[in-house]
Order: sequence, then structure tokens, then C-alpha cells
Amino acid sequence: MEKTKIGIAEDHPVTRNGLVQVLELETNFSVVFQSADGNQLMSDIKNSNIDVLLLDISMPVISGLEVLPKITLDYPNIRIIIFSSYLDDSLIKESIEKGARGYLSKNSDPDIIIESIFSVLETGYYFDESISPKLLQSAKYNKLLSEKYNRYDPLTQREKEVMILICEGLTTAQIAKKLFRSDRTIENHRQNLYMKTNSKNVADIIKFALLNGYYRLNS
Repeated sequence: MEKTKIGIAEDHPVTRNGLVQVLELETNFSVVFQSADGNQLMSDIKNSNIDVLLLDISMPVISGLEVLPKITLDYPNIRIIIFSSYLDDSLIKESIEKGARGYLSKNSDPDIIIESIFSVLETGYYFDESISPKLLQSAKYNKLLSEKYNRYDPLTQREKEVMILICEGLTTAQIAKKLFRSDRTIENHRQNLYMKTNSKNVADIIKFALLNGYYRLNS
């Protein structure tokens, strides 16, 4: 199995080394580079082919918020997770609007850091529990709505699996247990399904699944 390539942009050596140790706990992760400032990051990221970038907001030379839109524009396939000690609503909202796919507190447990990477790769997003759901609704989902969808975004295989299990009446916790994923990851899948299918509730998702042949009622 090909390893997930990860870049780290963090100016504090102790925090940077700690992140590397955490990521090395997962055998499928490979840390490709470690950047100490924004200028070095823009150099390191060239031809790195990373999948995920853990990005600190407060860095010397060029800040994380300054490089964020540049990386999003030049490397749209990289999933960027902000890794910061600042949980100010305005900073979180600005990060999301500039292209961040996740936002983590530097106080996050190692398993949460690893989970966040799996989540952004599988569902597209991950946000720390300390972030206000109200804020996510105003920033994250408004950004998604502004993107150009046709009838609906193609569903991933995992989203189809989650949709079928929703149709079968399973709760988020039950789906998570069945698919060996965290509740947060399944909740991200559910939110993506609401967005992609233009659904407001579970009944809408079931209707969509039935009308589009994703699910059939047992006779």
C-alpha cells in the first residue's frame, strides 16, 4: 500500500519533532519534509507530491495564513490541516475560507492528529471538537455551496456505503462501528451527503438514494 506523504510546517523544533514522532506511529504515513518558516515551505513543497500538509498559522518570514491561499491555488490536491494554538473564531473562519480542510489544536492527542489526516483524505474535512458547529456552518459549508456543482457531486464509494447504512436506519455510532471509523469521520460523511445531494434531513437522503438507484427497499 502506498504511504500517505505528509509535510510539516512548524517553526518550533520541539513541536515539529513531536509531530514527527506522532506521525511515525502510523506505518502508512511518511513525513516528506519539515519546514521552519513560510519561505522554506514554499521551496520544500515543490515537487514533493505530498498528500497532506500540517500548517502552523504563526510562522516567521511568511505566515501560514499568507502561504495558505498560494498553496491551495498552486497545489489543489494537497489537503491542508491548520495546526495551531490559536482557536480564535476569526482565524478559524479565515483559514477555512482560504482553503484549509481541517483545523487542529496543538493540544490535540496523538490519536486525534492521526484521525484528522485519515478524515481529510477520506471525507475531505476534519475540525477539532472545540470549534463551534455554528462557525463551521457559516464558513465551511458556505464555501462548499459557493463551489460550482452540477446536479450533485459524484459520491465517493465510502459516501455510498454510509448512505446505504443511513437508509437501513443505522445511527452515526452504529455506522462508525460497522465501518471501523470514528464517529467524527462518519459525521463528516453525513454532512458531505447532505451537501452533495441537497438534502435537509435523513428522509431527503433516503429519497435521493431511492430515486437514483443507490438503495432499493426489500420486497
